[in-house]
Amino acid sequence: MTVIAMSRTEIDRMSVLQDLAAGRIKVTAAATLMGLGRRQVYRLARAYHQRGRAARGSWRRGRPSNRSYPADVRATAITIIRERYGDFGPTLAAEKLAELHGICLVGRFIQIEG
Repeated sequence: MTVIAMSRTEIDRMSVLQDLAAGRIKVTAAATLMGLGRRQVYRLARAYHQRGRAARGSWRRGRPSNRSYPADVRATAITIIRERYGDFGPTLAAEKLAELHGICLVGRFIQIEG
């Protein structure tokens, strides 16, 4: 048995999609109940038909962000900041990491020098 964590909004949407699949309500009524447009209701209904209850809101839930830094770089940076730069703001701490430690956190890109 698979456990799927869902928010209250997703539970409400799932019940509306079940009613839509059973033919108890029309697409327009489902769109009104969910606060979405007709196209989004068709998209959700198609996903519900293909994947069932697993077609909840976000399939990325519980996975790391595509924009996150690697765990080892993040841990190193946090350790250095806590030890030496705890009272610095984020910009100054990032500048010190780049200048003194060779860890350059610029946007999404990481450059580790030396």
